[in-house]
Amino acid sequence: MDELEASVRASWSREAIAVYGDHLQAIGDPRGELVAIDLRIDEGGGSAEVRARRIELVAAWFGDRLPPGIVRHGFVDVDATSATPDSQLALALGGPGAAYVRSVAIAGPPELLHRALTMLVEAPRPWLTRLVLRQWNEGRGPTIDHAACDRLARALPHLRELEVDGRRVLGELVHPALRRMRVSGFDAVASLVDAGEAVDIEELDFALHCHYANEHAAPVAAVRRGLLAAGRWRALRALDLSRNEPGRLEPFTLGGDVDIFAFLHERDVRRQLEILHLPSPAAPGSVMSLQLALAEMPRLRELVFHGARPALVTHPSATVRAIPR
Repeated sequence: MDELEASVRASWSREAIAVYGDHLQAIGDPRGELVAIDLRIDEGGGSAEVRARRIELVAAWFGDRLPPGIVRHGFVDVDATSATPDSQLALALGGPGAAYVRSVAIAGPPELLHRALTMLVEAPRPWLTRLVLRQWNEGRGPTIDHAACDRLARALPHLRELEVDGRRVLGELVHPALRRMRVSGFDAVASLVDAGEAVDIEELDFALHCHYANEHAAPVAAVRRGLLAAGRWRALRALDLSRNEPGRLEPFTLGGDVDIFAFLHERDVRRQLEILHLPSPAAPGSVMSLQLALAEMPRLRELVFHGARPALVTHPSATVRAIPR
């Protein structure tokens, strides 16, 4: 059973979920039938009778304590992003689906975010693989300090994806299972700029600014020099900087006043990258900065521009393509 659960957590594929659902039905767990129904609906086979049966199963499982978010494939994706995220999260974590929470999204000001995270790490969450934290406003220090980050890593041992939006949200976070991060805000996570233990992140989607924050000053020179230090981010292979067009508004203009191509050229981590996503350079100077950076990326195999593909940008080993905005 442990091996089967690990397979589901790692791949979250239809095949793994189907085998898991079959096992649940074999041991008499009613979640197994719910898994089978959701897979049938995914394939377009959800008749009125099938959907009615699904409603019955969900009602039998949760009664009148349906958690905020989505119940699917026998798991719960919690959406605690209303005006009272702590009470929403309390409903999800205090209900019958608490053991099967697969993802959590929390949004709010620092004090509410702190209360919600404290609640989340009170017990082990072995199925939780994705966490989203969006912080309105900001405090002077990290909302979740280093010690609390350690507790978070212990309570969520299989966390693989983390999204953080805001200023000074998390202290230093080192998590052995974490592989993908999406960060909006150059100091949203202290690990981005502080010296410390190496982080094993393989994929990073990074924007310098956050639309939800009050403070929009560019990183000072000392902070900018420390961002994404190669020695600490030695596992990083895929970097997405496509949201860093000039400005401070979602979804694409979060680069502030920083020339993202010159920024890239300053990062030693560029030499280890295999996949790179970028906005389209608009000025000749940006194209030059980009080409200088690309010349020092021997491992690059995929270069993706979000917007128009610049005609003059080339790379000897990477496939270059564009995704229209």
